[in-house]
Amino acid sequence: MIEIFDNFFNEQDYLRITAESKVKWSLRQSRVYKDLTDDFYTKHCTEQIGNKLNKKVSLYRAYSVGVFANVSDIQKIHADKNSTHTALFYVNPIYDKSWLGGTIIWTDKPNYIEFKPNRLVIFKAELEHTGTVFKDSKDGRIICVWKINVE
Repeated sequence: MIEIFDNFFNEQDYLRITAESKVKWSLRQSRVYKDLTDDFYTKHCTEQIGNKLNKKVSLYRAYSVGVFANVSDIQKIHADKNSTHTALFYVNPIYDKSWLGGTIIWTDKPNYIEFKPNRLVIFKAELEHTGTVFKDSKDGRIICVWKINVE
C-alpha cells in the first residue's frame, strides 16, 4: 500500500510548516534534524492524516529531516519499526524535477515517488525505502515524517 496525496495541507498549514522548516535544527552527521513535538504536528497534522485515510490514527513519533545537495551520505535502504505506517511530507516550496529528491519504496518492484511540494506519501512501515537527495539545490531536501499506527 502506497498512497499519495498532493496539496495535502491547506495553505495556512503549509505556510506554517515551510516557515518552521527554516529554524531550530540540530546537525546529525550530514543531515539536519528536529523532533516535531508541538501540538500542531502531534495532534493537528496527525488528525489530518487520519481524516484523509478515513481511519483512526495514533502517533508514535514525528520529526523533520533535511539532506543537502550532493551529500554522499545518502539514507540507506531501510524499513521502519514501532509503527504500522510511515507518512512522508515533502516540504520544500521551490522545486525543480531535475533535482530528483523523491523516495524509492520497494513493493514487488522499486517505486520512485517524485518529490512534489505539499505532497504526503503514506506506506506500510515494513516496506523498504530510501530517500534521494536533491541535485543542484542549495536548499536541500526537507521532509516531515510521521510514524503512525493505523487501525
